[in-house]
Amino acid sequence: MDRLRPSAAAALVLVAAACGSGSAGGTSGSGDSGSEASPGSTRTLTAFSSPDGTTVNTGFGTKPGTCAQQKSDTSSCQAARAALGLSGNWLAFSCNVVEGLATSSQAAAASLASATYVTLTMADLPDYTSNYYPTTGSYDFPAYSDTVTGTFDSLYSAFSTDFPDPNSIAAHTITLYAPLAPQAAASESQSMGGPNGGVEGMTLNGVGIFDSAAGGTDNIFAEAGSFDQCGGHPDNTSTYHYHAEPYSISYDDDRLIGVMRDGFFIYGRQDSDGSTPGTLAAQQAAGAGSSNLLYVYGGHTGTAPSSSDANPFHYHLTEWKGCFDETTPGAGGPPTKMDDDGASYDPSGTFNTPATSTCNGSWVDAWFLTGHGNGGVFMQVPDALDDEAPAQATAANRYFYGTPGPCTGCSGM
Repeated sequence: MDRLRPSAAAALVLVAAACGSGSAGGTSGSGDSGSEASPGSTRTLTAFSSPDGTTVNTGFGTKPGTCAQQKSDTSSCQAARAALGLSGNWLAFSCNVVEGLATSSQAAAASLASATYVTLTMADLPDYTSNYYPTTGSYDFPAYSDTVTGTFDSLYSAFSTDFPDPNSIAAHTITLYAPLAPQAAASESQSMGGPNGGVEGMTLNGVGIFDSAAGGTDNIFAEAGSFDQCGGHPDNTSTYHYHAEPYSISYDDDRLIGVMRDGFFIYGRQDSDGSTPGTLAAQQAAGAGSSNLLYVYGGHTGTAPSSSDANPFHYHLTEWKGCFDETTPGAGGPPTKMDDDGASYDPSGTFNTPATSTCNGSWVDAWFLTGHGNGGVFMQVPDALDDEAPAQATAANRYFYGTPGPCTGCSGM
């Protein structure tokens, strides 16, 4: 959940320590799970990635724009990850993400045999330009054998959103503990939503995944008006994050996007067979109840798009619809929900499908990483501020399929 209001002066320099994963910087010692012992080099944030030749047209919530999809250069961190015994999808994360191993007590583990978690430590800085980067200050953090340093002005690019977020991007040390061998929870596990929001997963480029609840009196379709051209924005702690399809990584495809805190991986809209399992129609066809894995968890069991993913379950982007007509700025600048949409949603709250009327703007399709529902369903606010029935907010909770690992330095937690 976001609360879009001006933040205090952002910390522009990060001194990273891979919490529970050994050194995040340039050397490794006995039992250290963080990095290689090479002297390393100095690189900029964007040196770890480059455009892959595909530029996609964006526009959900934002004004029309374009985002260049990125491919990661992971050559400088593969040896360290292989030395830990990691393989498969863990090797696909950018070198801006420092990987390590940890025991069940979150202490550093020297080998897979003694490890319960893969730790992923990030600075939470997108590897592309954004209108939310400040024009002054610098970043400086270690990523394996490299020191990643540069100035924020080189990452700033002008882009006009419908509702500019008052916050700027700043570096944050965030560490996720993703279970190395995730298992399905015996019953519905921890909700991905909640009053504090926060980081629910991590994308390949080292950006946090947030739930799909907006803050204040917004709904997420209103808040999406502040997304930059690649689909992210910062919250009031200056933590940059995604709610919906991260265009620089995935756009209507089956690409690996990242991992959720329960250790299960998340992919784009498409599956290994070319189908699109997360459509609204598919979720409705699967019926209500906990057996509808797509509705309750946002994923399903079966062959994952990545041959390296041996888990029986995996997440996908899932589709929901809402009304984008929020044109009234609220306190601090973000848009507010219009009262005339209060009766425009399915009152049963089962699938929260929009009605065909009572929308002053336009109905839009959106592909979300963790949330589902529409409009006010995404609001985690007191009933007095919510136009929708409480049953809808309850029905809109999405759960982790497995048991989520801890997260340190996570916004809202």
